[in-house]
Parts: sequence; structure tokens; C-alpha cells
Amino acid sequence: MRNVNWLRANTRKNDIYFGHSAILIHPQYLLYQFLTHLFPPAHAASVSHHRHGTGETAAKKRSPRSGHEADWKRLAQEALERNIEALKPRVGVAKNAVFFIGDGMGMTSITGARWHMKQDEDLIAYEAELSWDKFPTVGLSKTYNTDIMTPDSAGTATAFLCGEKAREGVIGVNQDVHYGECETMTEDTELDSILKIAQTEDKWTGLVTTTRITHATPAASYAHSAHRYWENDNEIPDDQKEACPDMEDIAKQLVYSETGQNLKVIFGGGRSQFRPNTTMDPEYSDYPGFRGDGRDLIAEWISLKTEAGVNFHYVQNQTQFDNIDVENVDHVLGLFNPGHMNYEADRADDIWGEPSLEEMVQKAITILERSPNGYILFVESGRIDHAHHDTNANRALIDTYQMQKAVGRAIAMTSPDETLTVVSADHSHAFAISGYPDITTDIYGYVYEVSSPADPYLADDDKPYTTLAYANGPGWYTHRNGSLRIDMNDLPEDEKPGMGNVNFLQDAGVPFNSETHGGEDVPVYANGPMAYLLAGTYEQSYIPHVIMYATCIGDNRDLCTSSAVSLQASLWMASVLAWLLSVHFL
Repeated sequence: MRNVNWLRANTRKNDIYFGHSAILIHPQYLLYQFLTHLFPPAHAASVSHHRHGTGETAAKKRSPRSGHEADWKRLAQEALERNIEALKPRVGVAKNAVFFIGDGMGMTSITGARWHMKQDEDLIAYEAELSWDKFPTVGLSKTYNTDIMTPDSAGTATAFLCGEKAREGVIGVNQDVHYGECETMTEDTELDSILKIAQTEDKWTGLVTTTRITHATPAASYAHSAHRYWENDNEIPDDQKEACPDMEDIAKQLVYSETGQNLKVIFGGGRSQFRPNTTMDPEYSDYPGFRGDGRDLIAEWISLKTEAGVNFHYVQNQTQFDNIDVENVDHVLGLFNPGHMNYEADRADDIWGEPSLEEMVQKAITILERSPNGYILFVESGRIDHAHHDTNANRALIDTYQMQKAVGRAIAMTSPDETLTVVSADHSHAFAISGYPDITTDIYGYVYEVSSPADPYLADDDKPYTTLAYANGPGWYTHRNGSLRIDMNDLPEDEKPGMGNVNFLQDAGVPFNSETHGGEDVPVYANGPMAYLLAGTYEQSYIPHVIMYATCIGDNRDLCTSSAVSLQASLWMASVLAWLLSVHFL
């Protein structure tokens, strides 16, 4: 009987709500765990001994240059031990989900952020691990829109927030809607986001971004629009207003749509989309509002919350953000800039002060975790994309590095037993790490020779080149004299490439005023209940279905509930079988 109790003690309570057909395997997994507990594998002792050895390797002097002295076998063995435990699937229902998107954060951005981390924290290469690097599940998401190979952020956001792929430039609608043609929109073409679906299940929801809150990616969580830039009424052409007189701009939808009104936390930029063009911004006197209808939607949001009798905060700078009453607030709207929020590299220069992405995530989770039914939080680090469009790798990777801090904060505040955490990107960029640089090379600087780290490699034109470069973009113009490359050695010291020059634009192969997105698959990292369902390669529109399945909401609510009885029976059978085997062997 002791062994039956052990089995029960090691079966999580929430497991009975798992509703996937693969549950037939789960009792075998429980039995495997039971037998492993009784009869540890022969190699377990040696693994344990290795881990708790004399520490001679750790005592070796580590070179800050290369890590050549690393005990690679030991590191691999430690990773193996972690994975043996981490890759055991968590199959209970997720009470919460936190979904992070790095806009434009392709694989090169992720790798580059590790090298930035190495330099910023003075680490050896193998010590630089981003907060999601140890997530047990990694997959690949196919990012194309239904009409273009290399996607835009509106169509991709519709896919990973609403569960259906769409055309370029449209938000929260299916593929029947054409870009800029409101007449193609109907009630049947509108798609519900995972935030709206979560709200119908009495979960709290939050939205955090570093872009305008009405920008393409965050907008897909609450809005429906045939054009991503119809953020305020002035942006909608007159012919479209005449064709669709009841159509609302994106900012208005945030304030008046059911999804927008029910959001508990809204943090981002974009105040000017909500304010009339007859007034100037309250903090930046040279920055006007953009609305042509004379309406102040921020004041209207405040009025709606006042009439509803709820506790609310509207905040627009760091001091007000810091003073939010997280224990009692019901709704909070934070718009910290008239436009996009600052890049992380420039945030300290903001005279009014802006919270970091990490701070916004921490505040959002602190508020949302009060929900008795759980929550879904969507977070976008949106300015990675903007820096890449400028071929400004420094700001892009600094924002990626800040995002990994935000993910790390979320991990520290939640439990993987009840919170599914997903990290991905909407698309990548035409961005590369190339050459054969010495391991100590500044990721933002020249490619230096391994045999002579003081000397940069020279290209066929006898001029140095940088480790980071773009296939196209405005960097082409800054690195050319006519059609020939300039010699970067001739630049003033404060204009040369390197970690200290955040304004440097990397070179590009083809002249473009704005660098383009990349069309390759992007990684998906997942941890928590049902994370294993995000392994493999799949359409981007698959991701929200996994999140809904894990949290047992929407179309998957009945699927989860219907299998509870069969799972209980399976667990009972597994318990009986385990008991019989224990009696036989013991």
C-alpha cells in the first residue's frame, strides 16, 4: 500500500483534466516513474558521482577570452541530467499562460543577443544563456501570410493570436479580407483572439508592448481591421469611410470593444492615436494628437471606468507607473509615449521616465495573478523589428537582451506546473552573423583573425567588414562612396562599429531605405503544461490552439472536460498495476 500512496503522491491533482488522446500513454509514463523510483538505472550513481565530484575542473582558471579550458563533457552531462528531468511532459491544465513575441526576433537575433550578453556580463561563451534557452520544448513556426512568402506583422499576429492565417496587412480577420478593402469585411470574417476567448472563460487578460498599443501585433489581440495603419480616424481614407460608415479605427476599438474594455492591464505607447489633433501631448509639447474627430479617447476610457465603478489607473510615466496600487486596481491603462516607447538603449534619456519591458511584465503579472481563474498575458518586444529595419543591430540586440530579462522575470514569478510560457517571433529579418571572427570579437565590430586578434580580416577589396550584416537596407548607403565600400578604419573613433556605438548602422548588400523581413521559420520555445505540443514544425496559426488547449478554454474546453473521467479510470488502472508489480518484486 505504501507504493500506491507514493504513486498517488507523485501524480499531480490537475492531471485529471488532461484531454488529449495521447493520454493513453500517460499511465505507462506513471508506471515508468514508479519502477524507476524502485529500481534506479545503473548509470544514475555514476551521473550523481560525476556531478558531486571533487570540483577540480571548476577550480581550473577560466580564460575570459575563449573558454578553451571548459570541461565540455561535464557541461554536456549536466545538460543531459537537466533534460532527463525537464523533458518529462507536464500534462495538467495550465491555469495561466504568458505568451511572448519578439517582433522580428529571428534566430540570428537570438544568437546575437547571447553574444551581447557574453560581452555585457563579461561571460565565457558557454555561460551566456538566455532565459528561454533551457525551456524543454523547442519548435519551428512557418510564418508566411496567405498572399506573400515573407510576411508582415499584421498577418502573422492574426495567425498566432487568432488561430488562422491571413493576408498581409490585415488584423484580426480571416484570409477572405483584402488589405485596405473594408468592404471585404463581414461579421463572419472577424476572428476572436485568445485574449477574448480567455475573457469569456472568466480569466483575466493583459497586453504589454513597447510599440504603440495600436500597432499591428498588439492590435490583433482586440481589433478587426482591413488595414494595419488605420490606427486613428484620420488614417482611414474617405472612400473607405463612405464604404463602411460603421467601421471603427483601431484605437477606438481598444476603448470600446468588448475585448478592449475587459483587458485588465494595457501597457505600451501611442498616446497620440487617442488624442485630438487640436491638442499637444501633455508631456511633449511639440507632439500633437492625431485624431481628426476631436475625441479624447483616453478621457473617454477614464469616464467609462468611472461609470462602471471599478478601481482603475491611467498612467503615462515612470513615477505614475511605480505608484499603481497593484493589490486593488481592477483596470490599468499605461501609455508611456505619444509614439512608440523608447528603445532600451535610449530609455534612460527619456525626461519623464518609461518603465522597462521587464518592469511592465512584473507589474502585469502581479496584478493578473490575483485572478481566481487564472490569466493570459500577451507581451511583445516590438522595437527589435524597428531597429532591424534601420540596420541598427545594436539597438535590436539590446532590446532582445531586455526581452530575455522580461521572460526571466516571468519565469521567476510563475510555476511551470500551472503556467504555460511561450516565447517566439512573428518573423525574422534579413540579418546574418558571418565571417570567421575570433571568439573574443565584439559582436558589433570587425571580424578579427583568430591567429591575430588585433588585426581585422580584410575582404577582397582590402577593407575590413563587420560580423553582423544585412542582406539589404539603409546601411548600404552609409557604407558606400558611390558604388564602392568605404574603409571603416577611416571613420572617426566614435563612429566606428562596436558595442559602444549604438547609432552605428551595419552594412547591407542591397540598397533599401528600410531593411526587409526574413521569410524563414522562427523558433518557438515553451515551458509548462502541454509545452511538448509545441515541438516540431507547424503553421504559425497552430500556436494559439495549443495555448487554448493547455488552458482548457474555447473549443478545447469540452475536449478537456470530456476526457477527465477516462483519465481517472486510466490512473486507477495504472495504480493497481503498479501495486501488483511492487508486491511481486518486493
